[in-house]
Amino acid sequence: MISATLNNSVLLSILSSDGNAALFPRVRIYNSSGGLEVTLAATHISNGLYQVTWVPATEGYFNYVAQFFTDVGFTLDAGYDRIGDLIDVNTIKNQLVRILGLHNENTVIDNQVYDGQQKLLSTRVRTYDSKANALAATGVGLIAQYAVTASYTADLLSNFTMVRDI
Repeated sequence: MISATLNNSVLLSILSSDGNAALFPRVRIYNSSGGLEVTLAATHISNGLYQVTWVPATEGYFNYVAQFFTDVGFTLDAGYDRIGDLIDVNTIKNQLVRILGLHNENTVIDNQVYDGQQKLLSTRVRTYDSKANALAATGVGLIAQYAVTASYTADLLSNFTMVRDI
């Protein structure tokens, strides 16, 4: 089984058993209902290894089936066994990165607003995919953005809300 993350490219590899570099592999990806999602043409990398990338747009289980052809039009089967595997597409990696950001890894907190007693009323929290992107604090590498608001009763925090905007 291949594990993939939603909206991130996954590399699919196909190897010809004899190292043939003159083939035309086609990869078809099917959803869990058996419907064809996409057809992709793989390119030769080295020694009969062919690769293609796919970016899954929905979560779930997918099957990929790769077949070698002798022509670019994919009409003449090359006589190799078909290759296939199951792809599990999920958002666990994205969720883990967001959790790390909420624990202040590569996080930028800015746009603070305070009341007359210097109590925080609102701020923006942004998490990034790397130290460099957090230090630059632009839209590059932005994982999530949160709006934070706070309110007070009798000088004590009575409400704190943090919601994801992006």
